[in-house]
This record gives sequence, structure tokens and C-alpha cells, in this order.
Amino acid sequence: FFQAEDGIRDIGVTRVQTCALPIFNGRGNIFNDKGIMIYSGTFRNGKFDGNGKLLSFDEFDYIISSYIGEFQNGIFSGKGTYQHFCQDTAVIKKYEGTFLKNQIVSGTLYINSSLIYQGEFRKNRYHGYGILSIPTNQIYVGYFKDGLRHGNGIIYNFDNLEIVCSGKFVKNCFQNRDIEY
Repeated sequence: FFQAEDGIRDIGVTRVQTCALPIFNGRGNIFNDKGIMIYSGTFRNGKFDGNGKLLSFDEFDYIISSYIGEFQNGIFSGKGTYQHFCQDTAVIKKYEGTFLKNQIVSGTLYINSSLIYQGEFRKNRYHGYGILSIPTNQIYVGYFKDGLRHGNGIIYNFDNLEIVCSGKFVKNCFQNRDIEY
């Protein structure tokens, strides 16, 4: 169901990711067949456009993901927050930042409320300059390629900020000490 300022219409939508709706413009809400709101926000030419909130549910009506932020032409585009809950592992991933074509391009990743990474992304992977919290109580500051430490970087001990190693990394492996201070 679609709820606009001028009333409610049955548009036959039961699950929504990105869909073309009848040509609605302005603010409105979409509900699934059980009456649960799955989108609330603005529309332009029948697509999510502007600020909105999109929810995805599993077969038991538990929220498995949400996006709150800016849409453009039906997709995540602009500032926003995307959260995903994995029921198998009970892990919550939260991305906050700038999205383009449904993918985060810069921002912060949290896992179960802990800051994990802050920096640039490409294809939803660490890519470019960033800061990564390492499970061994260390912090990596440097460059990434396709989700791996790649390029110049420094690993610090989290407790005292002493340098553990600095230099060139290739596919997550430390190569040499070539950074000057």
C-alpha cells in the first residue's frame, strides 16, 4: 500500500528494494501486505528521491537491514546510514557516510557498535586511504586496495601508540621499511 497526503492506494507491492511505483511525487509511505511500513520518505516520478527510510524484513517480519538517508532516482545516493543484521552470527554492520549508486564511497564502518574502519571505499570494500582497527589491539593507518592493506602504511600499538611497523604493504603483507619521518 502507498500512503500519500491525499489517501492510501493499493499498489500491489509486498517487498521493496528499489521499485518503480506509479508516478507519485512528494512525501509518502509504503506498507507491505501485513501493514508494516517498509519505506517512508519523498518520491519523485514514482521513485525514492530525497530523504527517506527503507527497511527490509525476513520471512518472520524481523528487520534485517535499514537505510536512512538520501536517495536519488530510487537508489542510495548522498549522505546516509546503512545497517545490516546477520541472524546467523548475530553481527550488526553499520555503514555511515556518503553513498553513490547504492555503494558506500567514504565513511565509517562499525561492527556491533565498535569502530572498525574509517576512510574510502570502492565496491563496498576498503579502498584508498583509511584507518583500520586490527583485532590484535593495533591500528593501521594507510592505503588499501580491494579490501586489503596495500601501499604505504603504519601499524600502531593501540595502548601506547608506539609504531609496530611502517613501510610498504602488498596484499596485506608487510614488505619493507621505506617511510621516512
